Amino acid sequence: MNIAELAVKNIEKFGEYESLIFNENTYTNVELHNKTLSLAHGLVKLGVKHGDRVGMVMANCPEVMHSFGACFMTGAWAMPVVFVLTAEQMIYIFKDSEAEVVVTHAIFLDKMLEVQKQVPTLKHIILADENPPENYLSIKKIIAENPPEFEMVDCDPEDVALLMYTSGTTGRPKGVMLSHNNLYSNALQTIKRDTIQPMEMGLGVLPLNHSYGVITSLAGNISGSRGVMLPWFAAEEVLKLIEKHKVVNIAMVPTMYIQILNLPNHKDYDTGSMNRWICSASPLPLEMRKRFEETFNCTIIEGYGLTEASPAVALYPIGEPYRPGSVGLPLPDLEVSIQDEDGKNLPQGEVGEICVRGPNVMKGYYKMSEETAEMLRGGWLHTGDAGYLDEDGYLYITERIKDLIIRGGVNIFPKDIEETLIRHPKIAEVAVVAKKDPVYGEEVLAVVVPNPGDELTEQEVLEYGEEHLPKFQKPKTAVVADSLPKNPLGKVLKRKLREMYGQ
Repeated sequence: MNIAELAVKNIEKFGEYESLIFNENTYTNVELHNKTLSLAHGLVKLGVKHGDRVGMVMANCPEVMHSFGACFMTGAWAMPVVFVLTAEQMIYIFKDSEAEVVVTHAIFLDKMLEVQKQVPTLKHIILADENPPENYLSIKKIIAENPPEFEMVDCDPEDVALLMYTSGTTGRPKGVMLSHNNLYSNALQTIKRDTIQPMEMGLGVLPLNHSYGVITSLAGNISGSRGVMLPWFAAEEVLKLIEKHKVVNIAMVPTMYIQILNLPNHKDYDTGSMNRWICSASPLPLEMRKRFEETFNCTIIEGYGLTEASPAVALYPIGEPYRPGSVGLPLPDLEVSIQDEDGKNLPQGEVGEICVRGPNVMKGYYKMSEETAEMLRGGWLHTGDAGYLDEDGYLYITERIKDLIIRGGVNIFPKDIEETLIRHPKIAEVAVVAKKDPVYGEEVLAVVVPNPGDELTEQEVLEYGEEHLPKFQKPKTAVVADSLPKNPLGKVLKRKLREMYGQ
C-alpha cells in the first residue's frame, strides 16, 4: 500500500478535470500528477530513498502537493515544517529528524542556510519559486528535466508516510509518525461524515503544509472535488474568491472568522453558494458564532482533532440541529472514551480526558518511546483535552487539561469565562489563563484584544466580569494586549500567555 495510489485512482475514476486554481492559474489532476511523478524521479536521483526524511518549509502552492506526493511515491517520510518558526526552532526539528533534503522558497532561504550550517545531514535545499536564485536546486527545473514516469515504491500500510512535528503548545516539539494507513483511514473517515461531492469547489486557506492540508488533499483525490487555494489567509480575498468561484465549503479557525466579521465591507460579497463553513483547531466563542451565522445566513460546522489522530476526530453532522458547545459526533470507525486519571471510563455527561482509538491514531513519537507509551497507554490516544459525551454520543470540549485553573481547590474552566467576556462590545478576542497566587495557588487572569479602533481598559474588563460572572470565576487581573500569541493554525498559545503574564 502507498497513499500516493489515491492520485492514480482519482484519474482512473474521474478522468482529467480542472482540480486546482491558484493565483488565477488552473491545473488539472493529470497535470499535477505528472509533475509529481517527475519530482519523485528527481528526488531519487538526489539519493532520496525509502525511509529518508524530506522537509518542506512552504507556503500554500501547487509545489506543496507535488512534494508530498513525490515523498509518498518514493517511500520517504514527508516532513512539513511551518515557515513561521524561528531558525533555532527549525534547527531542533531538522537535527532531530536527520532530514537530508528540504523544499522551500527563496524568502526562507536565509533561515534554511542557517539551519544547514547546524545540521550536517541536510545536504540539499530545493527552491520552489518561479525564478529561484542561481546556483540552487529548482523544483521547476527538476520537474522539467525528468520524465513523468516513476515506479511507485510498494510500502507496508504501517510504514511512516508523514513526520509532523507538533507546534510545541505543551513543550518541545515531538515528531508525530503517521503511517500510510493512518492517513488513508482518516481521509475516508472525513469523507463519510462530510459527504464531499465530485466536482464540488472548496477554498483552501489553512496551511496545506500540515496534517490537515494533507488529509484535505487526499480526501479530494478520493471524492473528485476541486479547490481554490490561497498562499495564506487574507479575509477580504476569501470573500472575493467565494463569490467568484461559487465556493461551497471552507475550513477556517476562529481567528479567521473574527477577521472576516471585522471587515467593514463584508456585506458587499455574495456568499450564497456556501453550504459548509467549518471551524477547527479551537472552539469558536458562542457569541462570535451567533454573530457570524446571523451575518452570513449560515450554520457553522465545528470539528475537533489533533495531529496525533491524523488529525480529524469529530465533525458535526451536516443538517443536524446545533447543540451549543458540541464539536459533533466521533468520525466513523473511531472510538472516543472519556476517562478519569486512572483510565476508568466515565459516564455520559461527566467531564474527563478525551481518549481516542481507531485506525487513524499515530504510530508514535519519533525517537521518544517513553512519551509514546504515556500518550498511548491502555491502547488509547490520550489527547490531554477535557470534555464529555452527551446521551446521543455528541462530543463537547471543555478545556485543555493543562489549561484548567485550580483556585483554592476549585476547578475553573477558562472557556466558561471566555464565553462571557467575549460578549463585551469592545472585545474582539479573549484568552483566560491561570496566574500564580500565594493564597489560592492560582487566580484567574484575562488577556483581551480590543476591536480595531476601540479603547479598552483593564478596569472595564474587570467591571464586566464583576457584573456577569459568578464570584469564583471573576478575573482578578486583566491585560489589554494588541494580539494573542498563536500557532500557525491560529490556535492561541496559552502556555505562552502563562509565561508572559501568569508568573
